[in-house]
Amino acid sequence: MLFKVAFLQLSSCMSAEKAMTKGLDACRQAKTLGADLAVFPELWQVSYKYKKISPKQAMTVDDPLFTAYRHLAQELKMAIALTYLKKNTHFMSNQVTIIDMHGNVILEYAQVHLDDMGQDAAKMRAGDDFKVATLFFQTGSVNVGVMLGIDHAFPESARILALKKAEMIIAPCACLLHDDATLWDGRFNCFRVRAMENALGIAVVNYPKPRCDGHSCGFDEEGMVLFAPQSKEKVVVASFELDKIRQRQAIRQSLVYWQRKPQCYYDLANEA
Repeated sequence: MLFKVAFLQLSSCMSAEKAMTKGLDACRQAKTLGADLAVFPELWQVSYKYKKISPKQAMTVDDPLFTAYRHLAQELKMAIALTYLKKNTHFMSNQVTIIDMHGNVILEYAQVHLDDMGQDAAKMRAGDDFKVATLFFQTGSVNVGVMLGIDHAFPESARILALKKAEMIIAPCACLLHDDATLWDGRFNCFRVRAMENALGIAVVNYPKPRCDGHSCGFDEEGMVLFAPQSKEKVVVASFELDKIRQRQAIRQSLVYWQRKPQCYYDLANEA
């Protein structure tokens, strides 16, 4: 069974309204390419610009911009993973919300490992859980989890999602994935390792040059690259073979996971 993910590697916009128009058009393009799920780069609504990370720019699920994506998901019969700055009662969060093909919200995730987000960083609140939800699409279903931003730098993030039965992880980001002056392609390869060590698919979606360096990419259950990454703006659809992921996870479960020693990981769960 194939699960088709659209990687919306889009250039940033000057306003949330322009981002919405461009994002809706990109989702329509993704549908014509056969996608079951369209994924945006991190904080698409504000194009991950520090000066826009403020309570005035944050939105709720009742905002007209958010509602437009829910209506489009229902119209296209395609799921959408929307990234945005969420407004809560007393704080903001870096958010991913997965909307299913019926326009229903099935998963809301607030970034657990927060980046430095400029002058209003003190008003940001980190999430406190890694979540997995079952996403139904037209030919089947898949268990989906989320990592956001620098979550990938913490191996615990992906492992917890795998233990919660995730078969796919979507990973929106806004960084130098491949051409970092210090890390080189370290971040890119980090995602490969997360996919391989947890026997699941990972869909990484980044901004293109010049905002970041593109290289959005899909990794299969063995950490293999599914398509040639590019640095320019582009919408790409890649297929994940769920049967292979499930077969690989069964092997990991029988040969590896039973050897876990949680009682030896005490220091990981305690503050330094």
